[in-house]
Amino acid sequence: MNKESQIGRLIASNFYRWRRLVIHTQTMSGIDHDTIAYGRILSYIDRNKDHDIYQKEIEQHEEMNKSTISMILTNLEKKGIVKRESVESDARLKKIVLTERGNEINRTLLEAFNECDHEVYGCNLTEEEKDTLIRLLEKISDGIRMKEDKLKHD
Repeated sequence: MNKESQIGRLIASNFYRWRRLVIHTQTMSGIDHDTIAYGRILSYIDRNKDHDIYQKEIEQHEEMNKSTISMILTNLEKKGIVKRESVESDARLKKIVLTERGNEINRTLLEAFNECDHEVYGCNLTEEEKDTLIRLLEKISDGIRMKEDKLKHD
């Protein structure tokens, strides 16, 4: 196996193993699997609560199409995790906000992520190794982005 294939395999394998740990930890907290899967969206809404968040912004951030995000938001709304609120300046616009239940679930999800991150990365890597890993993963991310851009233009 060449080194490039080994890198890709290790990144994918470790991501899926880490994800299983996080899902297990969060499931133990009583959060259903679908809600766990949408944790990134809840976190994004929470991190940006200082301004109005609209579906379009979530689509762009998550790099998902309109129908997929609409389905996810409808599901989260039915569960009482998010709500869509009208905007006074434009009745067509609906801002997306976390409900109190959504805030609680987001906090629980973040605690589980942080616990797994600390146990997996915090105990096994020195600060210098963490810095190096972050730099290398950012380079890989840049390479993926360049390949995606190339595919969009082909």
